[in-house]
Amino acid sequence: RETEAYQVENFIVKAILKTGPSALLISGVPGTGKTATVQRVVHRLQVLVLQNSEVKRRKILKRSKKSESDELQNLPEFNYIEINGMRL
Repeated sequence: RETEAYQVENFIVKAILKTGPSALLISGVPGTGKTATVQRVVHRLQVLVLQNSEVKRRKILKRSKKSESDELQNLPEFNYIEINGMRL
């Protein structure tokens, strides 16, 4: 699942950084980890956003070095909306 998680993360990061709508459809048989994979990726990105805002605050005070890639370092806050057909 790591390959799939990486692909989902890449899509989400690019969607967040571009202007305009984006949609990602993941389909498959129930119980294969689709929802869990997406939720894990989104959680990681949300944590990075919080950490980056703290790092940026500290950089103003300490001028510290970057630890993540520029793309992830500058990831803005985002809203995550999940529509799961199994729960409708």
